Amino acid sequence: MKLSDIAQEIQAKLHGQDMILPEISIDSRKILPGELFLALKGENHDGHDYIAASILNGASAIIGARAPITEQEKSVTFLQVKDTLIALGEIASMFRRLYPIPMVGLTGSCGKTSVKGMIESICQQQGKTLATKGNLNNHIGLPLTLLRLDETFHFAVIEMGASHQGEIQYLGGIARPTITLVTNVRPAHLLGFGSLANIASAKGEIYEILPESGVAIINNEEPYKTAWLERIKGRRVITFGLSKESMIFASDIIYQPSKVQFILHIEDKQQPITMNIPGQHTVMNALAATSAAFALEIPLERIVAGLQSFQGVPGRLRGFKGIHGAWVIDDSYNANPGSVHAALEVLANYHGNRIFVMGDMAELGENADDYHMQIGQIARQKGIDRLLAVGKLTENTVKAFGEGATFYPTKEALVADLKNNLTSQSVILIKGSRSAKMEAVTSALTSHEEAV
Repeated sequence: MKLSDIAQEIQAKLHGQDMILPEISIDSRKILPGELFLALKGENHDGHDYIAASILNGASAIIGARAPITEQEKSVTFLQVKDTLIALGEIASMFRRLYPIPMVGLTGSCGKTSVKGMIESICQQQGKTLATKGNLNNHIGLPLTLLRLDETFHFAVIEMGASHQGEIQYLGGIARPTITLVTNVRPAHLLGFGSLANIASAKGEIYEILPESGVAIINNEEPYKTAWLERIKGRRVITFGLSKESMIFASDIIYQPSKVQFILHIEDKQQPITMNIPGQHTVMNALAATSAAFALEIPLERIVAGLQSFQGVPGRLRGFKGIHGAWVIDDSYNANPGSVHAALEVLANYHGNRIFVMGDMAELGENADDYHMQIGQIARQKGIDRLLAVGKLTENTVKAFGEGATFYPTKEALVADLKNNLTSQSVILIKGSRSAKMEAVTSALTSHEEAV
């Protein structure tokens, strides 16, 4: 069944029963009375097994990939489709057509969630803005985000993740953004893509989904920009980067341990800005967000206000006061070679006993050992004092770092040893892929007093 057929089927059945589409839930435990339960089939569970529970909890309608079986299922509106995941995407696409507001769609290997947050912060200065929550950026999360659209929103910022070719094309067909950008291309999800060139090609799909009147935003520092420009064709282009060759650029950059200052240039206008998030990558993220805001015709003063009010994303370079007065930098949300390199640059700017605590980087394919070894070499080159690691792959990092590096069989052993050696002069960076769950180390070392 095609997407359009599912849409027609859903519309026909709902219209035939003179019914307004209710709120949609995919979790039978959280469903509210009157909502619609959509039964998705996942790797570890099948939503159809929870239809009865959703009805008991108040579901007024069901979308499933089979016909109703029990009397209980027949007692509510039951819409049968061939594929409930495709149905979810098509319903979201229907919502998007109902509310054709300006929408920024973004993807990239690193920084996309931070850039999304910055764009949202800027747009909120101008009007109510819909934005992807957390990392709901896939074929389930993106449609669920779009289902929150209504007539009160002025802008939307949608993050798109991908681990295989064609996923951005599919997500873009649902969201139909009017402005698109790729933050950067780094080794991430190599297990699915196979090479950096394939990652760049997959991310570049976001430019092909633009309407003719759309705006493409290009990172001028990326070696793949020429290939992307070929896919953009005649659409309007805005470039950003660290040099004057870009339409939007930064100058007079001053990097400090917990913040960064620079002058923001937008064509012939400029304004100084201070962001309470450190690192060169923060500057690049701010330039990407500024480019999107410029495409949305948001004034410079509101762009600056939005950027300066952005306080970062949980789990991404957030500073906390730790035990024994140590300073803990939590960057545990996720990791790939590019984001680890950026985080190490931030750690290197601190004074004191700089300690890097690392968990495995996931989905790096056959070169995973080499990437982990490179991180050890980079950490050594940047003058990091100690490296503590846990996981299957980080043994390579420890070996490459050499003296001052220690490998631990468990996070518990790592934390126990680290606690005994922390002082008020210690600065600890915690980093690892989502699967490494390095936030447990952060929790063990901090009092959760967030940095100001």
